Amino acid sequence: MIRTTVAIWILVFALSGAYGQDAYEGMCKPTSAFSIDTIHRMCAFGTDSSTAAEVKWHKTEPYFVELAYHYRTRELAVVVWRFFNDLNYRGRTISEFSPSFVQLEIAGDVAIVGTRAGGLKVWDILQETFLYEVQIAEGLVSELLAHPSESWLLVATDHERLYRFDLETRAVRKIEPQTGGDLSLDALAFSNDGRLLASGGSGVIQIWDTYSWELRAAADIGAASLGAVHFVAGDSQLIVLADAAVSRWSIAGDDLTLRRRLKRHPDRRRCRITVGDVSPDETLLMTMDTCVQRRVWDLTTDREIYIPPVYSYDAFRGTVSLFSPDGRYYLSGGDYLAWNFKFVGPEE
Repeated sequence: MIRTTVAIWILVFALSGAYGQDAYEGMCKPTSAFSIDTIHRMCAFGTDSSTAAEVKWHKTEPYFVELAYHYRTRELAVVVWRFFNDLNYRGRTISEFSPSFVQLEIAGDVAIVGTRAGGLKVWDILQETFLYEVQIAEGLVSELLAHPSESWLLVATDHERLYRFDLETRAVRKIEPQTGGDLSLDALAFSNDGRLLASGGSGVIQIWDTYSWELRAAADIGAASLGAVHFVAGDSQLIVLADAAVSRWSIAGDDLTLRRRLKRHPDRRRCRITVGDVSPDETLLMTMDTCVQRRVWDLTTDREIYIPPVYSYDAFRGTVSLFSPDGRYYLSGGDYLAWNFKFVGPEE
């Protein structure tokens, strides 16, 4: 189990395609947790590793799963990274490399990968073995999202259709939302209790009841692109990453209301935000954008705070921004070949 006293920022840079590699020990020993006060103090250590398309953390155990590019073919494979202590971790590839892999999710101790042909492939993470494959529908699997209960998956195909996949029975059921409008499925997020689903795309945010699939609330955000949506404040608010802005919305009954737009730091360029994640204590938002800026937002004041570049070479477009469930680690990474796999964290 990962202790909750220290937060570490992991930067995923480049891919060697190796079967398994050990960490370089030394250099950096983080001693305090990430917070508004310590976010400016960072150090780094790491190992040759991978260019990540997507990463998912296990809810309770010290490992994460990566959908990683082969450094030459750009095909994707499933890689499991395990932690033995703070400075000792190892990655192991448990699947073949394939051009058909497009999405990744973890539910319990299984890794699920979506394919371009509308299927799911499932691996046992602990045993590192392939379990089964199931066809969901025709079309590209555009999103995979595990329900907080981890008993079923929400599967989106072609950004248009939704399906429910039961992990125990392997039953597939198409979801028919009760709405007269089109679904917007560029970004999806469950509320912490699993009762609500936020979806966004085509300039619209929608809130759904996951029991009845009735539309609870909707709002026009007037944005061309949507990076992510996150429930916060006991599922009563929504953090929205759209175009080059971050905004906070209130959810009250059938109303979805803009509270404010977070204030950008004057030394940061206005660039489209591609990914971002909220820390478990909901005090920090970490984002990456198309100008390869790694940015930090103080959610207690709704203002961006400036941190110096962590590394001298950050020339990649962000595809991963993710806190571990206990807030102790943070991964950020991109899809351009750069250097290597780095841990970064506050140091006294």
